[in-house]
Amino acid sequence: MGKDPSLHLHSSTCVSKLGFLDDRLVSIYDDTLFVWNMNDCHQSMRPRPELIAVVPGIRNFDSHTADWTTLAVCGGFGLSLYDVRSATYSVPYSGSKLHLQGAQIRAGVVRWHPENEHVMASAHDDGVVRLWDIRKNETLGEIKGHERKKITTMAWNHGDLFTGASDGNIVHWDLSSDVDIALAGDKLLRCTMKEGV
Repeated sequence: MGKDPSLHLHSSTCVSKLGFLDDRLVSIYDDTLFVWNMNDCHQSMRPRPELIAVVPGIRNFDSHTADWTTLAVCGGFGLSLYDVRSATYSVPYSGSKLHLQGAQIRAGVVRWHPENEHVMASAHDDGVVRLWDIRKNETLGEIKGHERKKITTMAWNHGDLFTGASDGNIVHWDLSSDVDIALAGDKLLRCTMKEGV
């Protein structure tokens, strides 16, 4: 704590994730999150990061479509929202022990819902996808279909969610039918599927 993040010793030279937050490039290098302002970058100039933050255990992030200041980040700590203005993050919390544990289970993938700025999905190492409403700071529900296998990728297509895992299956979660996932409550608490597509 209190150390200059630029002095952080890196265990590898791997840039593991790139993405954009409005006009800023975001990257993960080891346990370090970088935010680069690409507006003032010229061909002959090397860009300087606006933000360098050591986030122990970070694996992935997704940028918020409606808010350039917020990233969803996940990793060994579970799931968190990251405010790039203040370089702070915190694990979502609920009074329920179940929800608290869900936020803190290691997570490898996180994706914001493309049409609902308050909803995101996170894939955790216990093979469960958790749907979150950030206004409530708790899960909307859990979806299971990969039998405790590591979920390696996740993508939204409108209101539907697709997950791929180390079991070789791709599962299509039809969340767009006639259910508003932000209002579904207990209806999504335990959805399961035995086989992928």
